[in-house]
Amino acid sequence: MPEGLILLPNALDQNLASKTFVTSEVLEAISEIKALIAESKKGAYLFLKQFSLKHFNSFRNIPISLLHEHTKKEEIGSLIELIRDKKRVGLIVDAGLPLIADPGALLVRAAHQTHIPITVYPGPSAIIMALMLSGLSAQSFTFHGYLPIPLIALKKKIKSLLLRKRETHLLIETPYRTERLLRLFIQELPPNWTLCIACNIGLPHQRVVVQMVKDWKKEKTIYFKKQRAVFVFGK
Repeated sequence: MPEGLILLPNALDQNLASKTFVTSEVLEAISEIKALIAESKKGAYLFLKQFSLKHFNSFRNIPISLLHEHTKKEEIGSLIELIRDKKRVGLIVDAGLPLIADPGALLVRAAHQTHIPITVYPGPSAIIMALMLSGLSAQSFTFHGYLPIPLIALKKKIKSLLLRKRETHLLIETPYRTERLLRLFIQELPPNWTLCIACNIGLPHQRVVVQMVKDWKKEKTIYFKKQRAVFVFGK
């Protein structure tokens, strides 16, 4: 059984059981952890209560430390000490995989620097799944995270991406700005480019629409208000 920092997969929605996709190897790894680093306490408990934990009689007894977007670089040292002390510590985020558009990079880097073993287990990633569903080339692609919010900066960023014609571009947006960004892409992208919007990936109400921009322009109603979305586009 691996020791050190263990990067664990989580479901893409906290209301879905993580057990639906984990392998027996992942179940065994989870059962052996002696502490958990999570993005939120709520997310940690929703995750832990699904599994058997060999070292605790209740999931509420396992030590939980937080690592999120507001965690400062100087706080990483205490997490490294936790791993050294507990020997086998899991890392999860609220949805999907650690580090993929989520916290964890600073901790993994610090673990490498302090020679702490790191083990990773595969699981669902909305970003990779959206790329697969789009049908666009995955031979050369770039994930851009979130684009700027101010309109002038946002348009400037989009224009810079148009110069990179040989790449497929992926990005995410918060639900309440999804529809705004979709309308801007329809306005700014070349008519012969393909634009995919993949909403609520992996959930029962998943919706994926892939069209050339010129066909998006023909849509009389474009409604993706307050949807969790991944955008994929390319020539």
